Amino acid sequence: MHEFFEGKEDQKDNELRIIGQIQCELREGVRKAIRDLRSDGPPPYNVDWLRDWGAKINLDITADEKGSINPGASFKHMYGADKFTFGAGANVSSNATRDEIVEFTYAFAELLAQPERTCTHVDNILIKSDLKIGDFILNKAYLATVPGVARTPYSVFSEKITFVVVFGGSATPTWEFVDITAGTGNPFLSASRTKTHALTITLAPVEHPRMRVARVRLIPEGEAVHNASIFGQATANAIRAQQH
Repeated sequence: MHEFFEGKEDQKDNELRIIGQIQCELREGVRKAIRDLRSDGPPPYNVDWLRDWGAKINLDITADEKGSINPGASFKHMYGADKFTFGAGANVSSNATRDEIVEFTYAFAELLAQPERTCTHVDNILIKSDLKIGDFILNKAYLATVPGVARTPYSVFSEKITFVVVFGGSATPTWEFVDITAGTGNPFLSASRTKTHALTITLAPVEHPRMRVARVRLIPEGEAVHNASIFGQATANAIRAQQH
């Protein structure tokens, strides 16, 4: 799953960094929303109800590699005023796909019990960068603080984030002799690698929010919305793979 410029051990570090980034942005995003959206009025015009919520995370990392070789040759010969030309070619291709999924659930009450700290953002285009999860939580929680918009807290929020990185290259060498031209395939050699990071986050109340349980679960409505999002993401990935 690591990139061609990385070592084999980098994959473990990358996944650990991604999960740590997600956890940090969730924790600090909820903390900021509760702090910034406080109200002097009674609920639901403050967002203290977020303390009884949680987040179900699905991280799907897919690497799709394709390679092909298209050797070809053409033969030409003059017979007096006539020219005879004969061309031939072949094609060999391969395709390999690896898909890894990690899923986990956090209770916000447990995250808020951790020390506050600033999330470190990597300045790049990959999923290790700033995912804006805090902005998503703040914007959606704000809706419940506006009088006349929501008399009761919302039940489920969901967000999908997808990063697609494509590496590719091709080469078409040609050898020309008197009667034969070889390597005429277009392209003669080609290779591509598509790395897809898909992150689905579902926020909803957790079951038994005041109890310490071994396994945190969202309420059934939240679980249903999350599963529907994962199904939709899988369908989109399948369509994308066919298009490539």
